Amino acid sequence: MRVGIDHHVARTQEPGVGRYSRELVRALVRLPDCPELVLADAGRGARTIGEPDLGLLDAPRRPRVVRSRLGRRAWRLLRRSADGMLGGVDLFHRMLPDWPPVARAREVLAVSELFEPGSQRDRELAAALARADALVFSDATARALRVRYGLPAERIHRVPVGADHWLRDLPGRPVPKIDPPQIVVLGSLHPRRRPERVLRALEALRRARRPAQLLYVGPRNEHTAAFLREHAAGSSAGEEVRCSHANGRELAQILAASACLVHLTAGEETAVTPLEGVVFDLAVVASRIPAFEEDLAGAADLVDAAVEEDPQALARAIERALDTAAEPARRAARAAAAARFTWARNAEATVAVYRRLTRCA
Repeated sequence: MRVGIDHHVARTQEPGVGRYSRELVRALVRLPDCPELVLADAGRGARTIGEPDLGLLDAPRRPRVVRSRLGRRAWRLLRRSADGMLGGVDLFHRMLPDWPPVARAREVLAVSELFEPGSQRDRELAAALARADALVFSDATARALRVRYGLPAERIHRVPVGADHWLRDLPGRPVPKIDPPQIVVLGSLHPRRRPERVLRALEALRRARRPAQLLYVGPRNEHTAAFLREHAAGSSAGEEVRCSHANGRELAQILAASACLVHLTAGEETAVTPLEGVVFDLAVVASRIPAFEEDLAGAADLVDAAVEEDPQALARAIERALDTAAEPARRAARAAAAARFTWARNAEATVAVYRRLTRCA
């Protein structure tokens, strides 16, 4: 079995699908029964992720990489295809719905995000799913694909997400916990992540004389500036709030030193962000949405919309999570979840899908 994988995003994007592509390939090449892999690095984006961060320099079997710096227009004019560029593959694992084009190989597409119905990205996903089987990270996503796109159940394959990527960046010595306890929020300060609600909860904790620090870790962009200007600048807890653009080893140390991760969202298709806190044995408070209920039951405190919207109620939920974090049952639940959601398990499940699909081809 010869499998092609889109690895361009792994070399050009730090978070999201870029991390997924990097971690999947890093785990695949360490499996004893890894199929033959060929990686497609096709596109004009700047390769900002260095070779050491791809995790392949010390791999037992380094896959071949085929590169093309041609843009999309040139590919269309020359009628290029990813499977043709790779010399033919049995299956191509795409990371993006609309790139690169595939001519003959069977396709799988990892679906970690759904889009506004009728939008351009929604149409691109629908077109991709007309050709590709779907890899999903939650039963809720599987149901959505069946209902919205009419995708048959036999073309949807549930695999566990991996969340242990930052553990390997921990230093050899223990990292001391920050006192007063640090609450961490991961990801872009986009309004759909509701970062201002965590800030209001911190203010409520302060009024209740429960000291804590709040650290937002994510990319610096227009959302960062708007949040700092519109919310943090006038906050009564402003001196306890920081923003950071850390990643890699710095982020591992931040998580190891923190006490609680809070992740509020209107809807996501994978529990990877709260699981990133769970694998570091942090107390986790997250929104009660289907994907989180599936994977975080017992390992995190899930809160309803009414709690999110009430600063005092959210503060009490965070306080309870901090106060019960060290209880043996809570730690055991987090350890069990951390053991289920590793990149090694993701790779094993993904290879099983590869083999099932190529046998049916």
